[in-house]
Amino acid sequence: MKSWIFLSLGLALSGCGGSFGRINAEVVVVGLLPSVSPAERSSAVLYRVIAPVELAGKYGVDYTGLSAAEVEKKKGAVFKITRLGKWRYLLSESAPLGASVGREEDFFKSATPK
Repeated sequence: MKSWIFLSLGLALSGCGGSFGRINAEVVVVGLLPSVSPAERSSAVLYRVIAPVELAGKYGVDYTGLSAAEVEKKKGAVFKITRLGKWRYLLSESAPLGASVGREEDFFKSATPK
């Protein structure tokens, strides 16, 4: 009985492998998104995925502490990023019009210019 439970658990976890693994991606910076709250400074950088192919064309949003002028200078630049597999579910088919993001690790500190 115990071996059946472990086998079932093993199969279930192996089916989730894409969600727990890491994804190496290349993204291009689109710009700074306006904040959804007028009282809040915009801190959401918008980027478009260019690789891997299965995620190419989708949009992502991350926190940045850089000013609008600093992000503007990086517009069009390509960066390499590594994210957990669940990141793929946070991407959108179209660019959002605004965003509010948590103050986590700065996108530009974790991304590597290509």
